[in-house]
Amino acid sequence: MADIADEIAILEQSSTVALKAEWRGRLTTEPPSHASDEYMRSVLAYRIQEGSGPKLSKARRRKLEGLAGEFETNPGYQPTSVTHMKPGVRLLREWNGETHEVTVLRSGFEYRSTRYRSLSMIARVITGARWSGPRFFGLKRTGKEPTDAGS
Repeated sequence: MADIADEIAILEQSSTVALKAEWRGRLTTEPPSHASDEYMRSVLAYRIQEGSGPKLSKARRRKLEGLAGEFETNPGYQPTSVTHMKPGVRLLREWNGETHEVTVLRSGFEYRSTRYRSLSMIARVITGARWSGPRFFGLKRTGKEPTDAGS
């Protein structure tokens, strides 16, 4: 924590030229031509603090980048979420010639009279392997669809 405070304190004493050089180093872009020293100090201090915190996993970063891409190409994009399905919705999936039905509950899911916390748990019961439950039940719109030997 002292290192972060020291880095920010150095910014307070830095000249415009030094702040611009730091900007280029940390943000890998040119600072805005109209940026004041105070603005650059603020952005750089934020980046210093941001860099010292917990990092996003690669999977989470890819997910966020994918969502950002969706919003860029379609500003009206409405992502779907399994957690926002209304209770009572029935999900059907054929697997190995058998149709499996899951009912969405207020908290979790029901499959064959047993309650589960997640669709992934149900997909594992059905297939015997680890699956993304939302992908298994066809709720994911992005990414490759799984190839399933059983359906």
